[in-house]
Amino acid sequence: MDGYTLNAARTIREYESSIQRPKAERMINDSILSALLRGDELPEMDVKAIRQYGIQCSEYLDFGYDVDASLSGMLSPHAVLEPRPNTPYVFRRAGFDNLPFIYTQRHLRNAIAPKEADNHQHGLTIEQIKALPEKLEEPVVVFDQPNYTVNGRSFEGKGVAAVLDMYDPDGVPVIAYFFPNGYGTKTNDNGCSNVIASLYGRDNFTSYLARAANEEKILYIDSEKYEQMEKELPRYGGTRFPPALAALSMDIIIPSSYICKMKAEINPKLSDREREHNSLNRTMHIKIADSRRNRLAQDRDKPRNINLRYDDDNHDSQ
Repeated sequence: MDGYTLNAARTIREYESSIQRPKAERMINDSILSALLRGDELPEMDVKAIRQYGIQCSEYLDFGYDVDASLSGMLSPHAVLEPRPNTPYVFRRAGFDNLPFIYTQRHLRNAIAPKEADNHQHGLTIEQIKALPEKLEEPVVVFDQPNYTVNGRSFEGKGVAAVLDMYDPDGVPVIAYFFPNGYGTKTNDNGCSNVIASLYGRDNFTSYLARAANEEKILYIDSEKYEQMEKELPRYGGTRFPPALAALSMDIIIPSSYICKMKAEINPKLSDREREHNSLNRTMHIKIADSRRNRLAQDRDKPRNINLRYDDDNHDSQ
């Protein structure tokens, strides 16, 4: 077996270990790795799958290394994290521009701090954070933020949210909250990005999604993941999807995001050159796993600043 496939398998194994994926669900188990080390031939379809997933895992691991560097104090305090260099297909269909997703170090620390809603601490694990780039590829539900009330005053939602295939310590499905299409700025990327403003288990999850459905703000539902999560939820304290979701079309973008449309009208559009630049996927190369172990000893990231236009943590409780 060629070294390229073996290196891809090692990359996958390192990633699956880093997120503590259950052994029964791993692509690269001991027997497959042993076969590759012996030079045994694998079916062509398996080889293609390993190579392709290895490229993806290389990207996921880069984010995981930056998470470790941030939490160990080895990343510049001015740097932001980049879970994805581009925007997954579902979000592009919903109206997001094809931009990097970014995540601040402050939000990272809030996400993994012991759960305490009043302080915007969410109790997620480091392994869950490291799995974020992959989880964003296949969200369960995507929707515009429903309207909310503060001190008797009503406000229209300002962001887009997604239910991800993960749970917080109380068994509540995790929601990622976004400011799409340049609501944050990153100095080395033309000031354009999709900002992950929060990542948390949503209290009153059922009623929150019901409000989004009643306001016709549901953009996308993955039928397979929806059904799987529906079966799992009763084991996690009784949280359920609202009945209103079951009546909606699955696996298609129902409308385009109102938030994204408003953003396109209010802010200057990206230039054609910027759009062309952002539409190109970054070239990813399989790297030998051993070559990565020295990365945490290097703060090789240039300082990157981010400015958010909203006090995004206020949205955790809306």
